Amino acid sequence: MPRYYFDLSNGAGFVHDPEGRDEGNLAAARQVAITALRGIISSEINEGKPVSRRSFISVRSEAGDEVAKVHFQDAILIED
Repeated sequence: MPRYYFDLSNGAGFVHDPEGRDEGNLAAARQVAITALRGIISSEINEGKPVSRRSFISVRSEAGDEVAKVHFQDAILIED
């Protein structure tokens, strides 16, 4: 099972994932990133902190290559 790493950039800084986690494929890893970003954004909102629209999670392969990037707008649906 491939290992993926999830690095966060949220406007306040960059958090490198040194451990990663095993996922069945890239689609599953991308869903993990979406769920994680939703949780982070939700926590920031609940704590009254500003949320940066530039927030994203970069998904890296075991080789260190970026294989996906999940942006704020990929994780949150906002309607007018």
